[in-house]
Amino acid sequence: MFKPEILSPAGSYEAFIAAVHSGCNAVYLGGENYGARAYAKNFNLETLEKAIKYARIYGVKIYYTINTLFKEKEIDQLIYHILEVYHLGVDAFILQDLGVIALLKRVFPDIEVHGSTQLNCHSVQGVRFLEEMGVKRVVLARELSIDEIINIKKNTKMEIETFVHGALCYSYSGQCLMSSFMGGRSGNRGRCAQPCRLVYKAIINEKEWDKSHILSPKDIETLTVLPELIDAGIESFKIEGRMKSKEYVGLMTGLYRYYRDAYLEKGVLNIKQSDLDDMVQIYNRGNFTNGYYFQHNGPSMITFDQPKHQGRIIGKVKAKNGNQYVVTLFEKIRIGDCLEIVFDQGNYYSWIAQLNTKSDYIIYSDHPIQIGQEVRRIKSIELENRLLENQSNMLHVGVHVEVNMYVNKPIEMMIKDDNREIRVIGDLVQEAKSQSLTQERIEKQFSKVAQYPIKINDIKVQISGDVFMSMGQLNSIRREGFEKWLGLNAVVNKKPYIPVSVIKIENTPSYHKNITVLLRKFYQFEILKDYSIQRIYIEHLNFNEEQILEIINFYKDLPTQIYIAVPKILRHEKDTMISILKESLADEIDGFLLRSIDAYHHALPFGKKLVYDYAFSIMNQHTANHLMFKELSEGYVPSLELNKYEMKQLPLNKAECIVYGHMNVMTSAQCVRKSLDDCKKENGKIIYLEDRKGMKVPVETVCKLCYNQIYNAVPHYLIDKINEMKEMGLRTFRVEFLNESKEDIAKILDAVTSKTTIPAQEMSMVFTRGHYTKGVE
Repeated sequence: MFKPEILSPAGSYEAFIAAVHSGCNAVYLGGENYGARAYAKNFNLETLEKAIKYARIYGVKIYYTINTLFKEKEIDQLIYHILEVYHLGVDAFILQDLGVIALLKRVFPDIEVHGSTQLNCHSVQGVRFLEEMGVKRVVLARELSIDEIINIKKNTKMEIETFVHGALCYSYSGQCLMSSFMGGRSGNRGRCAQPCRLVYKAIINEKEWDKSHILSPKDIETLTVLPELIDAGIESFKIEGRMKSKEYVGLMTGLYRYYRDAYLEKGVLNIKQSDLDDMVQIYNRGNFTNGYYFQHNGPSMITFDQPKHQGRIIGKVKAKNGNQYVVTLFEKIRIGDCLEIVFDQGNYYSWIAQLNTKSDYIIYSDHPIQIGQEVRRIKSIELENRLLENQSNMLHVGVHVEVNMYVNKPIEMMIKDDNREIRVIGDLVQEAKSQSLTQERIEKQFSKVAQYPIKINDIKVQISGDVFMSMGQLNSIRREGFEKWLGLNAVVNKKPYIPVSVIKIENTPSYHKNITVLLRKFYQFEILKDYSIQRIYIEHLNFNEEQILEIINFYKDLPTQIYIAVPKILRHEKDTMISILKESLADEIDGFLLRSIDAYHHALPFGKKLVYDYAFSIMNQHTANHLMFKELSEGYVPSLELNKYEMKQLPLNKAECIVYGHMNVMTSAQCVRKSLDDCKKENGKIIYLEDRKGMKVPVETVCKLCYNQIYNAVPHYLIDKINEMKEMGLRTFRVEFLNESKEDIAKILDAVTSKTTIPAQEMSMVFTRGHYTKGVE
């Protein structure tokens, strides 16, 4: 019978033990330096080896996360670390960096690679891209519906893993630079500062909305729809939470394991209300949603009021007298419970219960509290104690034991279960001179397993003659047998390592300056006509066929190349470029600007040149080379998180650097406008989010494919650094326009096409250098 894997998080060894004891089939965890959760406790080599050996006892797999991006200078040390971990015996590596995936499949041909959700794989075409790289399993984008997942299952051979519980990012994973650009901490490097959980004020058509946590999704819960996920054939159910407590990990693992097994056994699912209550109590952000499995987006998925844990409602304020308030309780509270009353705009009053009671309860507060306000229990001592007790109980593996004792022959012990059998041979059995060993005495001696996670289902003792051995000899073979049994699966065969030579990059100064321009509005083309440009990227969804043909015809007799910028998200079969790009246009263009791994197989059938945009997160030469060696590849944009010194370590002869533009810092299946108002289906509409510093963050509605793109509040400006970058070896420089005025567009084009450098301060604009000077950690 098909049985989806329960895959649990472990940000610490304690959480790992909780996951195993609660019935997981596999655990994902990371090391101290290379995972996407840099602020978790994580594992060093010693605790990792300990975890692997412990997991083997219970048949639990270990997946090691290296789901971040790597700079060129880090690759050698990374490969050495992977070699160490590989030889410890982890079952698979979860990876994000395309270059690292390609390199590992060359260095360790037998390695099992799982593609991280950070790869933003959201279609059949994206899965095929990863299949060609030798990836065995992919963690699909969390935004996919159950029908889209079923379609991918039907049309590929890839193992599918999806998130079933825990936190949701507002952005498609791997497509978020918001923390990096707004706070200097890169989510692609495991250091996300979660700016999406902050308060923003929306401005739509000059109407201002109240401040709220508009970018903060509720957590996902799928226990209530587990049958649909099981029937879809998803191989692995992933629980998010490497930053969560061991109690959280244990509870969620146990619930999903129990109800998965119950449904597979009985064909129906009846969830106890007490289990749902425990789930809400341990962690929720305003209850849960089923994520995107059955809903594309909407306000019901957003926790507008506060982004933190909101606990369970267990009472309300009944009366007040000055600063004294009477609380009516619906449930018993216990000493140590953390209770909370939330005021306006996320402010709250919290306290620790000092008594066990279910009676009316008096509290004191200098902050005015309204009659009828809810009292929430944020932390339940009873639940935590219950979970700790359950998780502390050692799991026991059932075995069958057989002992054979024949005079003048070595004692023999066999241990087996349904899957394996081992045999150990001990000392010579002697003939008893006085009192021989009885079968009962031997059984008693071999049943002493209190120190092992073993349960003896039955023991069979065969004796021939009057046998005798000392208790020490019996203990010795018993100990050898059980320790061999427990360590059997922990034995790891050293796997082959194939050294790979790395070409040292030697970029030479460039004497050329090729200018490319990304157009998002037709009026921008009207200004562009007066300038000599080597290549134009057309934001396809913002232009109609007539406008695109006008641009193509204008440059027909000029050397300017025309590329179509492929939408960042192409989820449905009807969204293929073949469907949305008219054949008459396809014949006239020169190439495509790709922004996702899914786009490659969409664009490939046209036989046009391909440029890989910064959404590919190219941080090292292995990623650059892997992409540039692919069919029809023409160029790439280095990661925006590299500084100028780190860029020099990439092959820059085919690289393109963005020197002006509002950078796309987030792409989301959610819609800011729909969450606050109604869906207006105004494709390309720019609305704004005002942050706590008063900066206005542009949000573009991509209504034709139903997603939003969020841009940095201030433009990226490096035009005055072009000569410096030419010395580095760069020769192609791009400007991108969003909704600038015609005057500003002309000013930018004058600056970028000028033969002399125009100092930035003369541009009279607020701008950022991005990470050009400092880079990210």
